[in-house]
Amino acid sequence: MFTWLQTHIQKHHKIIFGIILVVVIISFVFTIGNFGGFGNPTNPNAGPRDFYGFNMNSARDVQALERWTTISLALESQRISDQSVSYGVMQRAVMLNLAAQLQIPEPTQEQFQAYVGERPAFQDWRTGQFSQEMYTQFVDSFKNNPNMTEDTLITALSQDFRIDQVAQALGGPGYVMPYFAVEEIKRRDTKWWVEIARMDAANFAPDLTINEEVLRPFYEENKARYETQPEIIAEYVSFPVSDFINEVAEPTEGELSAVYNQNRAKWPKNEEGVTKPLAEIKDQVIAKYKEDKAQELALTEANKLAVALYDTTYEAARKGNDPKSVPLDALFTEFKVEPKELPPFSASKLDVGGVIPPAGLEQVLALDDKRFYTDGIKTPEGAAVVLVKETGATRIPEMQEVYDQVVADYTQYERLRQFDLKARDAEVELQAAVDAGKDFKAEAETLGFKVQAFDDFSVMQKPEGIDNFELSALSEMQEGEVSNLEEFNDVGTIIYVKKTDIPEVSPDSEEVVSEMDRMQSRIAMATEGSIVNELIAIGNKKLEAEDQSAL
Repeated sequence: MFTWLQTHIQKHHKIIFGIILVVVIISFVFTIGNFGGFGNPTNPNAGPRDFYGFNMNSARDVQALERWTTISLALESQRISDQSVSYGVMQRAVMLNLAAQLQIPEPTQEQFQAYVGERPAFQDWRTGQFSQEMYTQFVDSFKNNPNMTEDTLITALSQDFRIDQVAQALGGPGYVMPYFAVEEIKRRDTKWWVEIARMDAANFAPDLTINEEVLRPFYEENKARYETQPEIIAEYVSFPVSDFINEVAEPTEGELSAVYNQNRAKWPKNEEGVTKPLAEIKDQVIAKYKEDKAQELALTEANKLAVALYDTTYEAARKGNDPKSVPLDALFTEFKVEPKELPPFSASKLDVGGVIPPAGLEQVLALDDKRFYTDGIKTPEGAAVVLVKETGATRIPEMQEVYDQVVADYTQYERLRQFDLKARDAEVELQAAVDAGKDFKAEAETLGFKVQAFDDFSVMQKPEGIDNFELSALSEMQEGEVSNLEEFNDVGTIIYVKKTDIPEVSPDSEEVVSEMDRMQSRIAMATEGSIVNELIAIGNKKLEAEDQSAL
């Protein structure tokens, strides 16, 4: 069933892991911080920017990583988004680099066939077994995409096989002592009888005096919250779809079918509520195809301008001059665009009348004096590049300018402060009442709480009406105990444990052995994920250092 794959598979020796694994991991594992993106945009005229053996200034390298990552996400039936692909690209580069250092070979033909058969995307959900039909559908799904060939799929699968070997080694054995499995089973299977007293802050309305005497000190102590966001003055150059629509060739039947299937939910429905067949709405599908392709061309042209802006301003920045001082009129003329002013905006108000979407304006917030222009941004009109002209200064307005907001903030602060005091006084009284043998429910209701009782449940069978945060708090409580006041979503909560039934668990039981296996798997996955994230951070720090040294 894999005959079309067999010509692409090479046979290798078995995988050999040794002490080199320990050496490689120890050399990488130290804390850098949160990982980010790859920094500067791909620029074919700049030098290489190495990220674990891949050149992030090479469109070929980046696009290949993106294609392999997209296939892998689809193979695991995971959601494909810009964020998941972006992280997956970095993760893949790290893991393939480790696989190369550890000399992990490609899978043998037998290993490869077994591995393909285990992929969720190729399995019948009803049986959990390999399905030739599912397999064929997956292969056919990308045949109309010239960048997604059968060789690309084979490469991605072979890489995934090797990556899995690295992941198993990074995760380690995930050793767990029987004691922890016993405690986990007890936590999971313990039966609880509790009463939960709640007081909602939203319904608490104390009498407050609002005047200058109380507002002035509050304003002075909280001035920072009224600081205005810097206002950004920017312009943009637009690449409208209409300028590229005539460059789009007529779609093939395969391309037309792909667009129809990908947007099935958007097409008109017949009287039965079923999407109309392609033949009936062919003109609409063709129009959608051409519009999408034209926007891709517009975005490509916008990114070309971004690269040209980088090339034009790089020398000025390298010499310590202001890149914004470089004349750009000739460049705009070359690209046949004319800058247009955008309405002022800020981080707290990403609105320019819909010309540039908020997600695109978020790119602008990350710019600085050296990099004052965005990459290409998709817009309702087509694509655009935004250029920052000026960023205003922040300021703290006088209290009278923000008087209404100060009143609202003080009122909310004081209301919650007094609510907290009342609820904590009640906590002390309820603890004393229980210690004296009084009824918790009756005493709590007298103090203004609403009380619910939950009987004979476990954390794995959460009863309706109990919050996850409240359920989590039980893990630290014992029979007869009254909890401290906790606030969940502006609701003051006090929990009273009336009774518990803790199961007896033998460390030698099969249940403990099974739980140890599950815990070991989770610990191994967490270890592997932590190491990979640290390696990604290291690689990004190296890229940032290279970028700084290039300026």
